[in-house]
Order: sequence, then structure tokens, then C-alpha cells
Amino acid sequence: MKFKNDESGQVMVFTLLAMTMLCGFMALAIDVGMLFRAKRNVQIAADAAAVAGALTYAYPGKVSATQAAKNAAAANGVVASDVTVNTDPTDGYHTGLGYVEVDISQPNPTFFSGMITGGHTMNVGARAVAGTVPGPSCIYVLDPTGDDALWIKGSASIVTPNCGIQVDSNSANAVCIQGAAKIDGPYLKIHGKQSSGGKCGKNAGTNIMSGSGSVSDPFDNLMGPGPGGTGSGFTSACGSTSTATSITGTPTAPGYGNSICYSNAVTITSATLGAGTYVFEAGLTLSGNVVVGGSGSTAGATLDIEQGAFSQGNANLSITAPTSGTYNSIAVMIPETNTQVSCGGAVNSMKPTTATCLQIQFGSGNQNLNGIIYAPWATVFLQDQGGGVQAAGVIAYDLRSNSSLTITNSYNDANPSTTPLKSIAMVE
Repeated sequence: MKFKNDESGQVMVFTLLAMTMLCGFMALAIDVGMLFRAKRNVQIAADAAAVAGALTYAYPGKVSATQAAKNAAAANGVVASDVTVNTDPTDGYHTGLGYVEVDISQPNPTFFSGMITGGHTMNVGARAVAGTVPGPSCIYVLDPTGDDALWIKGSASIVTPNCGIQVDSNSANAVCIQGAAKIDGPYLKIHGKQSSGGKCGKNAGTNIMSGSGSVSDPFDNLMGPGPGGTGSGFTSACGSTSTATSITGTPTAPGYGNSICYSNAVTITSATLGAGTYVFEAGLTLSGNVVVGGSGSTAGATLDIEQGAFSQGNANLSITAPTSGTYNSIAVMIPETNTQVSCGGAVNSMKPTTATCLQIQFGSGNQNLNGIIYAPWATVFLQDQGGGVQAAGVIAYDLRSNSSLTITNSYNDANPSTTPLKSIAMVE
């Protein structure tokens, strides 16, 4: 009877039961924690693989995008058999050309839960998508040190609704905004600072980010084709040559991806030029209505002012730039070889700092450039004479404006799969 009523040891029983439950929860916590850690590592591997694949897809190398992705995953501890790579994915929020999707499913050991479930591994998965996205900037001012590298005044306006402006100058007076001039866009990035002295320092109307990093020439000082070929500093030799001094009507075009060089100064008067690269070795004058680039699936042309002046007067110029090849996206280019192009006295009040100056509009005509103005060693000057410039981007050494420049549709946004001004980013 005494043994029957003995209650000693009850605490020990409940303690053992509680300890068993606590150990179970601890085991579960350890397994879940290890799986979460594995998940994080697998996600890192998937992200790295997607970016590596997308980079190789955009800039082809010795291995395919699929192999590059698997190599990156292997570098992060995931074997190739656990990696699935889909180029141009068909599912998800980002599909089609330019994207690379990576799925990883990796078995991971469990230390305690296998005692209950009977299994000793659990698959941990991760997915990532990276791809080519439009570059965020559509105006690049490349002068690395100059004052007033970007200078707008009077009633000038630069409108960039979907892209920003990048100024590389490290000067404390890198940007001058004066008068009623304004910038209507998401941001203005300056490696240096906006000047606050003199008549500068006006409110730009946009988000100004001083102290931003500089960005190199996206085209890496691209040169045009020329008669001497690559040995003379040109990108390639001209496909054909002409001694013509005037162009009217609808002349025979060199064709998409091909070039024609004009050895004499040329005047184009109310003409329609088809696809191709037009190289002017002694200058170009425009008159009337000039349409360049053709139409249809093979539309696209570049005006390369290799040497000499570029005079537009009151001409109306419309260009459709190519979407592939060496001069992809470039509508008008003034390469380093041109040491003669000049803006004349009109720009003196805005002090061009370069020896060459491209006056892209100096009459009442309008310029509609479905492409980029590329003048990496010249000052691009826009003067208010009643006309205006609509373009898809500008790359210049310096930029001066007392006129209106509108980036109607950033080339990057209009041509996301072909633009050379692109970047690789994680999108999912």
C-alpha cells in the first residue's frame, strides 16, 4: 500500500517527456536552419549563374551562355546536373530574347528529420532570371575634367522622360544651368558638382546627384570606315567610293551593313537615302527635306562626317539608325578623325572647350534622329533659331545648348533587345 501511494519520481517522468519534445523541436530547428542556409547558398549560385549566362549571351565568348551559367554555379558549389538553364525563357515575368533563366534543385542532407520521415535528403530549389536591360542613361558627356562640360542657358530645355544624363567631369563646376534653362528627366548624375557661381546654379528641375561615378564611352571611341581600312585607324575599308559633289532624289544606297565613301564635299538636297553607312571625307551640307535610312526590316543608316564641316542650315533631317552591326544605334557620328568640323562664331558665347564642334541644328529646320548623336571628341552645340532636335541619345565630349533637345523615346527603351547601351541585371 505504501508503494501504491508513493508519488516520488513523477517529475522525472514529465521531465523526460518534455526533454524528448524539446530535443525533437531542437532537431527540427537544426534541420530547418541548415536547409535555409542551403537555400541561401543555392540562391546565390542561381543568381551568379543567371548573370554569367546573361553576360555571355549578350557578349558571346568561347563558351555558350548555358555553359557559362553552369560554370558559375559550379564555382558556387552546385554540380552541373542540378542546374537547368533556359535561354530565351517562355515562362515567368521576363521571357524572350536577352534573358537567361536558371533553376537549381540540389539535394541536401537532413540530420534528424530523416528519423521520422525515413528520408535523409531534401531538395532545395532556387530560381533566378537575368538579362539585358536598357541602360539607364541616354545622354553621356565624356569630358573628364572640364568646367561647364554640360552647359544649358536661356530658355533651353533637355527633355529625357525615360532616361538620365551622365556627366563625367570631376570639376566642381562640371555643370552650368542658367536662366530659365531646365532639364526634365529622372536624374542628372555628375562625377563632380554643379556650379553655383556666376549665373550658374539654377534649379535644373531634376534630381541632381553629385559625386557619382564616371562612365566611359559606351562605343569605345568608335571610328568610321575609310579608304585606308583598319591600318589607317578606320574601323574598316569603304565598301565603295564616290566622287559625287551633290545628291538629290533617291540615289542607289550602299545597303544595310555596307558603306560608301564620298571623297569630295557633298551637298544633299531634298533627297531620300536608303540603308547603309554614308561616309563624308570632305564635309556635308544639307538642304531641304532629307530622309535617311529607308524603311522596312532592313532600314537603318549612319551619317559619318569623317572630315570637314557639317552644315544643316534650315534643312529638315530625319534619320533611322541601324539596329545591328558596327554602327548599331548611331544616326550621326563625328569620330576623332574629324579635326575640321566647327560651329563657327555662334557658339563663342558658350566657350567650346574642344577643337571640334558639332552644331547639330542652327536654323529653323527640325532634326528627327531615331538614333544617337555620337561625337566623343567634339562639343555638341544646339542653338535656338526656331527649330529643334529630337533624338534617341547623345554621346559627346561636351554639350552646350540654348535650344531644345528632346529624347522622344530613349533608344534603349525603343530597342531593348538590340541597343548597345545596355546593362545586365537580375530581373527575377
